[in-house]
Amino acid sequence: MAEKITAAQRKYFDNRIESALNDKISSLKQQDASNVHVISSAAFTKYLNLIGIKKDLDRYRVVNQTHKELQTKLHDVYSEIRRSMNIDQFNGNAPHVYEGSDYEAYEKGYKYLCQKAALKAEGITPMGKEISRLKEQMNSAKDVLYGVNELPELLKCVNGILKEAEVPLLGDGKDE
Repeated sequence: MAEKITAAQRKYFDNRIESALNDKISSLKQQDASNVHVISSAAFTKYLNLIGIKKDLDRYRVVNQTHKELQTKLHDVYSEIRRSMNIDQFNGNAPHVYEGSDYEAYEKGYKYLCQKAALKAEGITPMGKEISRLKEQMNSAKDVLYGVNELPELLKCVNGILKEAEVPLLGDGKDE
């Protein structure tokens, strides 16, 4: 009758056998890697049809491309508006919007830009009209302090340029 082996001996032999055979199997798999690649590339479309996702994967490719194009456009427009409004990209108050941002980030970013644009549109609301009036008074007072009204020819020349640019004139605006 054969001697019995212990559980530890069984585990040891099992590990040795598995290790020896796995090394050989790994070596053969490496040698066969290019063949596997050729076979899988040739059979890929058939495989997708077999598992029933070929149409879904094709549709995903189109949707994904459209998604990337929309993200790029939304980011480019957002960045351009931000630059035109002199809002620093890393302004702590501004939402962080990147080309790969999700819908919520873009919505938050555009709401922020809308709010900034609305703040610059003084004169629409009663409070905005009052703010605009006070700013005009402040500018008029500064014009007096800096002697802008005391240089009529210079004021007339500068206001002529500003009038063409359709921006607020210096002084009281009568010397245009």
